[in-house]
Amino acid sequence: VITGNSMTNGNSFGGGIFSNGVLTVIDSTISGNSLNAAGQNTGCGLSNFGTLVQLINTTVSGNTCNGAGENRGGGLATGSGVMRLINSTVVGNQAGGGSSTTRGGGIFVEGGAALVAALSAIRPAVRRIPTVVALLRPAFRRSCSATA
Repeated sequence: VITGNSMTNGNSFGGGIFSNGVLTVIDSTISGNSLNAAGQNTGCGLSNFGTLVQLINTTVSGNTCNGAGENRGGGLATGSGVMRLINSTVVGNQAGGGSSTTRGGGIFVEGGAALVAALSAIRPAVRRIPTVVALLRPAFRRSCSATA
């Protein structure tokens, strides 16, 4: 369980976890983390700038970005590589604050990054997605809620 962490200075990335490589999180909860910096706040639960992040049987909830600057990805944010959500839930996260460039209350995906979701629930919807990799089997497609 990664919970109750916060950052308030400068530009903040990864309130609960910051990954700059390969990361797999299994049977875990990432919740109650916050970024409240005056600058950029990215990935209040988890921020990825590496090659691969996998969340398996994991819940990401109750994370918040509420700084005065740009707030992106209340639950999760990925700026590069691939983020895979397998049988995971992203719910009740928030990206708010005073900035007009707030994006992705649940998940923010930027640049050439990709999101792959299988048997996962995502609320609120994913924002600003250049690439969402479709699920391979129709049964999985019905179980994933992601919109661009």
